[in-house]
Amino acid sequence: MVSETPVLIVGGGPAGLAASLTLSHLGIGSMLVNKYPGTLEHPKAVGLMQRTAELLRLWGAEDEMRSRGVPREFCDRMVWTTTLSADELGRTETVEPDDTASEPQSPTMGLRCPQNITESVLRDRAQSHDLADLHYGFEMTGFEQDADGVTATIVARDGGAPSTVQARYMIAADGNDSAVRRACGIGRAGDADMGHFVNIFHRAPLGPLVRDRPGWSYAVITPELTGSFVTINGDDVWLFHVNLAAGETVEDFTQQRCVDTVRHAAGINDLDVDLISIKSWILGAELSTAFRDRRVLLTGDAAHRTTPDGGVGMNTGLHSAHNLAWKVGAVVSGWAGAGLLDTYEIERRSVAETNVAYSANRGSGIMKMIEAVRAGDLDTVRAGIAARPPGGRQGMDLGFRYEAGAVAPDGTAPPQVENPVADYVQNACPGGRAPHLWVKRDGARMSTLDAFGGGLVLLAASDGAAAWRAAADHAAVGSKVPVEVLSVGAAGELQVPAGRFETLYGVEPDGAVLVRPDGFVGWRAQHAGDAPAEALDSALATILKL
Repeated sequence: MVSETPVLIVGGGPAGLAASLTLSHLGIGSMLVNKYPGTLEHPKAVGLMQRTAELLRLWGAEDEMRSRGVPREFCDRMVWTTTLSADELGRTETVEPDDTASEPQSPTMGLRCPQNITESVLRDRAQSHDLADLHYGFEMTGFEQDADGVTATIVARDGGAPSTVQARYMIAADGNDSAVRRACGIGRAGDADMGHFVNIFHRAPLGPLVRDRPGWSYAVITPELTGSFVTINGDDVWLFHVNLAAGETVEDFTQQRCVDTVRHAAGINDLDVDLISIKSWILGAELSTAFRDRRVLLTGDAAHRTTPDGGVGMNTGLHSAHNLAWKVGAVVSGWAGAGLLDTYEIERRSVAETNVAYSANRGSGIMKMIEAVRAGDLDTVRAGIAARPPGGRQGMDLGFRYEAGAVAPDGTAPPQVENPVADYVQNACPGGRAPHLWVKRDGARMSTLDAFGGGLVLLAASDGAAAWRAAADHAAVGSKVPVEVLSVGAAGELQVPAGRFETLYGVEPDGAVLVRPDGFVGWRAQHAGDAPAEALDSALATILKL
């Protein structure tokens, strides 16, 4: 049997599902295959950053994720202890920057939700779209590609005859051990083995030990054991990461050993522990040497792998998949040139390099603290805890900018900040995330971010709306590109007090800002000028590589 699809997605984890959702929002059909029969059952990653929450909002998944995720009061700190019931070594606050801000820079905040729930919610959302064809329990066993597309062989894991799928492009979201990446001959650079860990997913009545100091993680550091309890519900469901000591192997962690480990970490010898599942993993930070082989594009952990410390891994993967999917969709639909796909790696590699290095540095710091504890040097541990930067990472999360790629620069630069990791100042400099601004549309309150996610959006300041609407109608390139023009102002389609949009977006009353489907600014015209249609035409051609 032979079937056809515009885009074949290999892998049904967070990155693969993000690609499916993004394509569906653009009106592009896709097929997703995942070799496992269902979504993840083990929690794994828990932290979802602010930009990711904005995507969840776009996909209609945010409210359910918050209701099923880690209780809000447990999300603002990490606690360091000897054992959970003994001495506390210190705390690291991780408060959301917008939590107390008079003018938040996003319509939403980060959250914590176990990855098994995240995948389940995203799968439900993806399956709700008629354009998405999801196949769990099916494995891609091989593929070939030529100038016209990719031909893949798909086999059901429970038996059955192989089938053939023909696609224009393939998105490989099949994880750190990506078979697609290996088949393409793409290598990896970085540190593949920084330490070995076992994850113990369990039930235990630990709530009374933490209710007066709620946190998302409780690091346990003793000479005999180094690990951390990760909060799932703040009461009786937990994940415990344990770092293997020299000479230990995963095979040493029998069910009884895991029960004893949790009891030791809690400091309660007779603790009632009910094991749910046990998984092993290796700490590492790696970057693929290429993100693309002709019509095959890598995303998520297949493209970049981070350490769990810092919680940037799944977030980076989701953001990369979102960036990639709109570009693949635009090319498949014919309103962008094939050269647009080259901008995926141009834009995302620099972000991935930053995040991989950040996580590797933090992971290295954790390993040094572990060595200090094993040597009985708790002073070094306390100093290491105190040295960890407080607060959030809004600059890293929302402030990164694509200086080259699918961008038409306007010669400006974003505001300078003292700490690029923590600090962020909203701006509409091309290449950066479009600023959040509360507006009203048809009487309902919404964020400017809620207007993005389909085609391109041209936000026109109050005095220039008619000129820009005419420009979009008459631009030669624009005639084949889905551009929605929205006037912003006191009497605009997006209503906001006079001058607010112009000040935040950096335009004059007749200016405009072109926002890409991923919510990033592609181009900005501070004035309408004498030939707005020609200016818009040129910008679209530059961004979409037409």
